[in-house]
Amino acid sequence: MNMSWNNVWKGNNLYSNDTVRNFITNVKMNHISNLLNQNYKFQNIVEIGCGDGKMLFELSKKYNSKSIIGIDISTEALKLANQSARTLNIESNFLIGTADNIPLPECSADFCFSLGVIEHYNETQKIFNSIKEMKRILKPGGIAVVMVPNYYSIGVIDRKYQQRKGTWIFGFQQELKRKFILECFNKSEFSGIKSNIEEFVIIPGIRKPINYYIIHGLDKFMRLFSKEFGFYLYTMGIKGEN
Repeated sequence: MNMSWNNVWKGNNLYSNDTVRNFITNVKMNHISNLLNQNYKFQNIVEIGCGDGKMLFELSKKYNSKSIIGIDISTEALKLANQSARTLNIESNFLIGTADNIPLPECSADFCFSLGVIEHYNETQKIFNSIKEMKRILKPGGIAVVMVPNYYSIGVIDRKYQQRKGTWIFGFQQELKRKFILECFNKSEFSGIKSNIEEFVIIPGIRKPINYYIIHGLDKFMRLFSKEFGFYLYTMGIKGEN
């Protein structure tokens, strides 16, 4: 998996394109704000699967954080994150690590988030362990947010089509159901659990394959019949005080 993601971050593709990354970062920040639905200040933020750190940097500004830590399996991604931190003069710490075995002690963070990571595990237990690990490193009252691709989306068909064509670059992936993620949060004994489903993002001014527009349009249409349809599935939970 490490080699796969190193290739993604080294490659010239839409995923690592700066314009795309900046736009998607702003969209996902809005998604997280929709989910939290309150004004928070988080002193210590940890991102699992931080990539180039863009999301982590922006959220740290939004929440006036004093300590930020990024975890990723890709050495190439962490190189980019460290370069950006130096350029922006942001004090941060980036570590090699995995979601199901976070290299941090208990009660390290007020806010821990992971966007588009745990769906790359092909073992259910590792997905559950990842959410349990997020709770472990949170301080009492801390908040975890997880985003995964939603099972009820045309994106599932597109991913399988790309895999058959040999154009899929993101390794193993499975889209997940809201019911399953909520069950993982409940088993991890989070409180205040809630979830939102958000639609696929079309980025203005960027030429994209026609399948992107198909996903966006059909998901939106299917959502008229079922609110379970949509591309992104966000879930949050709060670690209890005890």
